[in-house]
Amino acid sequence: VACCVTIVIRSSLLLTIMQASKSALIVGGGVFGVSTALELKSRGYSVRLLDPGPIPHPHAASTDISKVIRPDYGKDALYTRLMEECMPVWRRWNEEWRRTHKRELFHESGVLVLRKGEFLGDEQGFEVDTYHTLRRRGHQVEALTTDDIRRRFPIWDTTQYKTGYVSPHAGWAESGEVLELLAHKARAKGVEIIYDAMKSLIYANPNAQSGRVRGVLTKAGKRLYAEYMG
Repeated sequence: VACCVTIVIRSSLLLTIMQASKSALIVGGGVFGVSTALELKSRGYSVRLLDPGPIPHPHAASTDISKVIRPDYGKDALYTRLMEECMPVWRRWNEEWRRTHKRELFHESGVLVLRKGEFLGDEQGFEVDTYHTLRRRGHQVEALTTDDIRRRFPIWDTTQYKTGYVSPHAGWAESGEVLELLAHKARAKGVEIIYDAMKSLIYANPNAQSGRVRGVLTKAGKRLYAEYMG
């Protein structure tokens, strides 16, 4: 399964930020960094984002032709819940992209997940765990027998992968283009994107190598400070 484009906000950072006019510095302009910058800006914060550039960076995990967008995470209810919260955002972004670019970049096509062994009963594994997690949370996932797969997905050879399930509220995103548009949106909203790389952290105690971080030293020699770091 391809690594997912997630739009999950860095909760550990956001939970520490109170409602006030504060400054934040985000290190890394992948999908986590850009989406966090956008969210903080929407809450009224002064935001700078540091990345080696360009965005999307060719070495970033979120840069690709496509990435799977799905709430299917085995027994991990936390990640499942986060993706449940993110799905409406993906749909809202699609509405924006239809207006601005006459196309959608998130394709809610559903996801077909297959396994070699039997699916229900006493069987265990990622696919079975995911199915039960989604069902418990009210998702309309559908278990498939070998005959179901042959009838509904005849292009698939069921010699090895014989059972599975369909998750309808999932799909894929044109991830590289998504990240490019989100970075453009962040700039338009007032996020300052700085193309440089982090060399080291700057601690509140200059003699320490841990504790509260005040900023970063970039490879170009700039010192960037903020009240909150992420």
